[in-house]
Amino acid sequence: MNPVVIDPVCVPLLLVERHEWQRAEASLELARATRQPLRLCEALTELARCERHSGNADGAAKRFDEALGWARLLGSVDLLADLLCERGELAADEALDALQPTRDPEPDAWLLARACAAEAAVLAARASDPGWEVQLLLRASDLFNRLGSSSEATALQTRALQRQGGAAWPEPGPAPAIQARAHPTLQ
Repeated sequence: MNPVVIDPVCVPLLLVERHEWQRAEASLELARATRQPLRLCEALTELARCERHSGNADGAAKRFDEALGWARLLGSVDLLADLLCERGELAADEALDALQPTRDPEPDAWLLARACAAEAAVLAARASDPGWEVQLLLRASDLFNRLGSSSEATALQTRALQRQGGAAWPEPGPAPAIQARAHPTLQ
């Protein structure tokens, strides 16, 4: 009996169309040739998405991490926050086993997902558009909710609803109890 030979190059193509892979790889080659950081970030993100949809979480994580490095270099808050949400979602997938929901989460992936959600929520306040800020806050909220941090999720949802209503997020100041207990010379 002849063993079945599977071409390892074709295995990832099971869930992603060949033209998507080819387009993403060609974009990465062009971006590397032209040395354009934004194009590199975009191409790496597309390859990471292909890897993720194909079930290769390790490959996707490497691509997302490299794209995050370029996004940090660019200083684009919108792009960085979006990538952090995607990287956090991938880490949450690794941390939480959907087939065994009672199993304890994998701690490193859980912490990474939480850190990505927290950083994205902080960056959302500096987003270029209020609508985008709301979307980032809701994505971070969903991520916190998946990780079992319902209080953080609720706080971000509240913040998103306030921002959606047009209210500016108040600048943090000292708590009223602190002001009331301040030394008389400081008042």
